[in-house]
Amino acid sequence: MHIWALSLEKFFKSEKKSNSLLILALYKLEGYKTVELTEEQKQRRQEKAQKRRQQANEKMENDKNQTVHKLLKKQDSKNKRAFKARGGKRSNIPRILYRNTQDRISIHLPGEVSFPLVAQTATLYPEAQLCGVDGCYNKKTSVCSKTGVAVCGLQCYKKNLALHASKMATCAEAANAELMSGPGPVNSVELAV
Repeated sequence: MHIWALSLEKFFKSEKKSNSLLILALYKLEGYKTVELTEEQKQRRQEKAQKRRQQANEKMENDKNQTVHKLLKKQDSKNKRAFKARGGKRSNIPRILYRNTQDRISIHLPGEVSFPLVAQTATLYPEAQLCGVDGCYNKKTSVCSKTGVAVCGLQCYKKNLALHASKMATCAEAANAELMSGPGPVNSVELAV
């Protein structure tokens, strides 16, 4: 019997089909030469078939694990996004919760807050600081990094640097003049030994 005929015969036996189908398949294969297989060849074929089945099972298991891993990753990213959307780091701060439902109104306070609440007055918002450059009365927008003077814009920043540079130059000139004039009168004191 031919190899294909053997495999067809096994297929039909395992599937428990009617013998008429098996006979029909064998009639079609009668024109082929039959090859007798040795025990060693049969064993090799069985091992190869078993190996193919094992590889297919491993591949299915691997695909399943990858799918589960992808789904878990998606859930983690969704959880992170939901956590950030709810407040993230701020969620640890104790808060007062006010609820107004059909049957009751309630206020939930953190443990360290005493009830009834003590009346407090609102603190005044600090007045806007003005520009520190002479002759400018605009609101401060930034602080000069070199001098620490409040400025309102680029023009005042440049004026401030120019004033600071001129003050530094006059201070340097005064220091140089003092050094050039030489030491002043020296009082000599003799120590008695």
